[in-house]
Amino acid sequence: MPGTPGATSIQFESIARITGGDPGMMREMLDLFLRLAPESLRRMKEQLELQAWETLAREAHKFKPSTMYMGMVAVYKNLELVEEMARGNPDREALSRLIKDIDAECAFAFPELRLLQDELTC
Repeated sequence: MPGTPGATSIQFESIARITGGDPGMMREMLDLFLRLAPESLRRMKEQLELQAWETLAREAHKFKPSTMYMGMVAVYKNLELVEEMARGNPDREALSRLIKDIDAECAFAFPELRLLQDELTC
């Protein structure tokens, strides 16, 4: 189920619920996610190019929880598909499309998450 950038809403209440609404903890979680997520995406793209399916599945699996914490449900669901497909019956083209969708969703979400982070800093 590919996402359309801009169509995915980030469920900010997920972050608030997990942190108990603590602004400092929310900032820390946002900072950690915004620092680590681009690296996770890079590693997934690299593993796709190498056709290292099991490693790609592990990368997707590791990335899933943080996207759920950030309320990025569509990204989470696409990561589930990547993980399942990479472990089961790898289709390079389908995996490539899913990873491009994840990348596009993240490119849309990162500025929104940075904005929330900035608002919590004030």
